[in-house]
Amino acid sequence: MAIKTRKISGRVEDIIFDMINYIVLTIVIIVTLYPFLNVLAVSFNDAIDSVRGGIYIFPRKFTTFNYKSILTDPQIYNATMISALRAIIGSALNVLCSVIVAYAISRKDFVLRGIVSRIFIYSMYFSSGLIPYYLLIRDLHLMDNFWYTFYLGLSVHGI
Repeated sequence: MAIKTRKISGRVEDIIFDMINYIVLTIVIIVTLYPFLNVLAVSFNDAIDSVRGGIYIFPRKFTTFNYKSILTDPQIYNATMISALRAIIGSALNVLCSVIVAYAISRKDFVLRGIVSRIFIYSMYFSSGLIPYYLLIRDLHLMDNFWYTFYLGLSVHGI
């Protein structure tokens, strides 16, 4: 079986367009990756030296002390567990609430279908503001509470 070789052919306009695309996408990749590389370089640099600034992609004084101090702190594991549980439980409960409300709204024989749909639409577009929201969270005693994530999901859905 013979292997066919592909001949590169095309119009000049197509080649110029492809080159411009490659240049633009390369610039986008660099601009996107640079902040991550900078944070990584600062995290591996000595803390006192980082205050001086001037660290861009490579650390000046390489050290792993920053990671050692974080990983030996027992509160990090507790915070990680709480974050994971809030994400898992909050997502599951919010999906459950969304499914229940979506089923109720989808039923043609549901008497309050139009009113409930309008309430959800209005609550999506119009917010009461940050200060009343803070006051509500404070009055419901949800500040620094595990169940704040669940309430946040319900409020996003307009319940």
